[in-house]
Amino acid sequence: MLRWFGVFVISDGVVACLLKMGGNQQMKYYCIVAGIDYPSSSGKYGTKLLKYARDRVTFLHKKQKGKEEATFVIFDFLTGNKIVYESRLVRSVRTLSKPKTYSMKDAVSYSKNYPTCKAQKIRRFYVLKGKSYYSILDVYREIEAAGRDPVMAGKLEEFSIFSHAYIEGPVLMNSDEWLRYNPATGMCSDLDAAKRVTVRDPRDHDGRPSDFTSGSVINLADFKKAFSPTGICWNWGCFASDLPFQLIIKLTAAKNFKLSGMSDAEKITLWFSSSELKKWQTDYDEDGYVVPQKKVKFVTKTFKEIKEIYQDFLDSSYTQAMAKATGRPTYGAAPGTGSSFTPRVQVSTGSRHTRNLLKFYKNYFSLDTDPEGKNYLKYL
Repeated sequence: MLRWFGVFVISDGVVACLLKMGGNQQMKYYCIVAGIDYPSSSGKYGTKLLKYARDRVTFLHKKQKGKEEATFVIFDFLTGNKIVYESRLVRSVRTLSKPKTYSMKDAVSYSKNYPTCKAQKIRRFYVLKGKSYYSILDVYREIEAAGRDPVMAGKLEEFSIFSHAYIEGPVLMNSDEWLRYNPATGMCSDLDAAKRVTVRDPRDHDGRPSDFTSGSVINLADFKKAFSPTGICWNWGCFASDLPFQLIIKLTAAKNFKLSGMSDAEKITLWFSSSELKKWQTDYDEDGYVVPQKKVKFVTKTFKEIKEIYQDFLDSSYTQAMAKATGRPTYGAAPGTGSSFTPRVQVSTGSRHTRNLLKFYKNYFSLDTDPEGKNYLKYL
């Protein structure tokens, strides 16, 4: 039976709640994150991301077998609460406990914490002095602590993040990385972009690929020890970068392109109207992966060059960084695809271009989709 061993302080001062199983080797542990949803026009937050986290608990609870006992811990970034469920046999009936809620951090207020940066015309998170909010670091520290604990090590079955997302990772609070808001001017300025590769911004609350690659954010040895031999990771948010999606549209319009069986040396010519070229240069491909910043009617690339563009998106992503660092199967949206939260969390394949994109990854990168049939890519 599950036993609560209390609240303890990790060496770096982060307070964490861990549930430990008294001698039960059949225990399973699940860590689930619910980010902050974008607010409505009235400035009120939605709660659907927490709902999806709770739905995941219910789904995983129903998958438990035999005498397995499981602990589900949800980090709710909006309220600052940690929500704990227990799944166990009660008189031979699989039972999910009522949630226990522990207030760990401050709740977030949209009107107080998200001033407008007028130049960008967007809302950006700004940490008020003296306040304490959840950060992805709190989640990392909990998993690291589990990896160090002789009872919890090897018990983590799933690490799931429900949030909006993009190539850089989960948008848990929509915080900035080395940008600072000046309340006097209403502007945001870039302090030090170069630091993003090696140093984490102490005011940043979202996940970043460099968390897994810099060597200074996560203790990867402890982090990896937390996972069971069958442990997995999920990043449920979008990866709706324009270029991978728009490029597959152009590719499938090319005369000699095939969704399978092309060699690296084959050349593909992509044609652009004047209006298309402007859109590509200003919106889809401002970095010049495909089109140069000059007037052209067509661009010719080898298929190897095309694949390298897609590989770069994969390699630059948070999900790929997580997969490589943990060595665990990691599921997330493919570059160029978006997650749909209605009626269930999944990658929407209503567009034939999305379906073609998933075929492209499967046939040319040997990347299959997830075993639950939700159209997320398996990164490892």
